[in-house]
Amino acid sequence: MIIGLLLLVAGGFVVYNMLTAVPEPIGTPVDPGVPTVKVSDLAARPGEYVGQLVAVEGRSSLVCGTGCWLYLKGADGQSLYVDLAPASLSIPPKANMKLRIYGTMVIEDNNAKFNGIRVEFKR
Repeated sequence: MIIGLLLLVAGGFVVYNMLTAVPEPIGTPVDPGVPTVKVSDLAARPGEYVGQLVAVEGRSSLVCGTGCWLYLKGADGQSLYVDLAPASLSIPPKANMKLRIYGTMVIEDNNAKFNGIRVEFKR
């Protein structure tokens, strides 16, 4: 009886860990000292960050079906378009994932976007 109960608890623990596991980071390793910038700052003043490697944190609010681009929503509700395709990266096509993305701002045809080179998944 006790062994059965222990096996049931252990099995539940394994299933829980499988369902809540955080994927490994993807992309180019970066220096941990890279500055973190708010989504709202990047969205408001993209020109100030062109060519600078920075990190940005938030939750995925809309993700391409293949995971090559997404909109990242910051803590203040501001969103930022993130393109992962130039670095040949893709993430699970799932909304509301907590992410830390490293990359640079790019302005093409008067449109600002954040080109990600590394994605870290957070709990």
